[in-house]
Amino acid sequence: MSDETFTLLAVITLLAALVASVLMVRAAHRHRALRRRFGPEYDRVLAESGGRRSGLAELRGRLRRHAQVDLKPLAPAEHSEFARRWSGTQEGFVEDPAAAVAAAGPLLIELMRARGYSVADSQRQRLADLSVEHGHTLDRYRAAHAISARLNASTEDLRLAMVDYRALFLELLGEPDESTVPTQGDGRTQGDGPTQGDG
Repeated sequence: MSDETFTLLAVITLLAALVASVLMVRAAHRHRALRRRFGPEYDRVLAESGGRRSGLAELRGRLRRHAQVDLKPLAPAEHSEFARRWSGTQEGFVEDPAAAVAAAGPLLIELMRARGYSVADSQRQRLADLSVEHGHTLDRYRAAHAISARLNASTEDLRLAMVDYRALFLELLGEPDESTVPTQGDGRTQGDGPTQGDG
């Protein structure tokens, strides 16, 4: 093999390695961006999809679908009305925790509709749509939804459901729930949510 051929092969090999490195760095950057965007939902989707490649494809599909959603801010009057209705629902917790939690779920869906999310789709699709902008709160919404479906939920579980519904409600309303402080262990927050004596 001549020196020129050897040099040419070395240059080609070096360029191929450089291109491969750039592609790997770009892929890693895209994966980090998806992880930041989706939060805990990133790991959930990858685990449920049965593999990294199909999970990443699912997340990218959610981004494409989300780009088609016509999300809009609430008009000031709508914002005030939803805030008023949430306050009423939350105040009702003291008298009837189960009824308050049962009312919170549909009110949250009304707010989703008002913001432009499709609520005619399945619960699974609603969660997928919400995950693009609210992936950090979605597990709390799932927990609240599961508690609200239980017939014999304790008062404490109902309180947690109300607090968890409120987290997503306030995000959709455009008011992050800054009054809460993370608790140890379960990742939920504890703040000025509904309370009631031992039940």
